[in-house]
Formats: sequence, C-alpha cells, structure tokens
Amino acid sequence: MSRPLATPLSLLLAVLVWLAHPWAGLAAPDGEALGSPLVTPPPQLSLPWAEQLADDAVRLCQRSGSLVSVTVVTATGAPQVMLSGDGAAPHSRALSQQKAYTAVSMAALQGLHTTSELQDALAHPRFSIGNLGLPSDPVAQITPVPGGVVIRWHGTVLAGLGVSGARQGSIDERCALDAEERLLQALDQPSAPTM
Repeated sequence: MSRPLATPLSLLLAVLVWLAHPWAGLAAPDGEALGSPLVTPPPQLSLPWAEQLADDAVRLCQRSGSLVSVTVVTATGAPQVMLSGDGAAPHSRALSQQKAYTAVSMAALQGLHTTSELQDALAHPRFSIGNLGLPSDPVAQITPVPGGVVIRWHGTVLAGLGVSGARQGSIDERCALDAEERLLQALDQPSAPTM
C-alpha cells in the first residue's frame, strides 16, 4: 500500500515553519548550513529606555520653562516614541520627528553628534556631505536645525532624539543633550538592564 506524499496538514505545517524560518535548511555558499540569520536588525533602545529618554527631555525642558515635543527614532529612522509636553505647540510634534530623523540619517553618517553641527557643516562646508551636495529640492524629513541628537553608546548608533518647541533651537538641543547624558550614565551603570 502506498503512502500519500503529504497530507494537507503536513503541507500547512511545512509552509508555516518555512515562513517563520525561511533560511532553515539552506546551505551557505561554502556548503555549511546557515547557522545565523541572513539579515540582522540594527541595535536599538528598548521601548522602556526610549520612553525614559523622551520623558527626561520633556521634563528637562519644562524645568527651564520650555513646552516641547520629543521624538525618539530608531537607528534606521523609524519613530519609536513621541511625547508632547503639556502646552507644546502643534507644529512641534512633526518638527521633533524631523530633527530626530535628520540626526540619524544625516548627522550620524557624517560622524556628527547634533543637527546644529550638521547645520553648521552645510552653511560652512569643510567637507562634502557624501559625494554630492544636498539636492536643490528639499528632501522629505531632512531638517538640519538645532534640536536633534545622535544617541551613540560605545560607538554604536542606537537612536536619534529630536526636541522642538522652545524659543530657540539651542534650548531644544540643550534639553536633548542633557537627556542623552542621563541615558548614557544609566546605561553605563553595572546594574543597568540591557538596552
């Protein structure tokens, strides 16, 4: 008696396993089995750390009398946390996200720490931004104004932090830098949980 090649249930299970682990069972070019994923995610702050960073930035600005919105983006520029302090202007939400995005997408690539450094570099070129200058038309979400900070920990970009709503961008940036300093001190504590 012949046995069926596959039952509908076994086919369904095989497809589900493949969808969960599409590279399982494939061989690497040298003939060895692929033991690690083909693509790995970039490091990023966990949600609790990102929330703490954003909350610190809002509170630090509030203490100085500034009503701000704050955005934390991942190292790839995806929004992770957005907070608006009480009384923050409506436009500050979008601008905080643009500052955070600009920090990780342009400032980090140039080895800069803040969007004010990027603004200065664009106004007084000491080096080129890549091989080309910025296009004549605006690039969506790129806003090289003070208030964005690249969050690096031991040389690895983890996030971008954008603050907007204070009377001056330099105040936004000071709040962001102070919040970053608190985060990095906490991460360097021996008892700190993982990112």
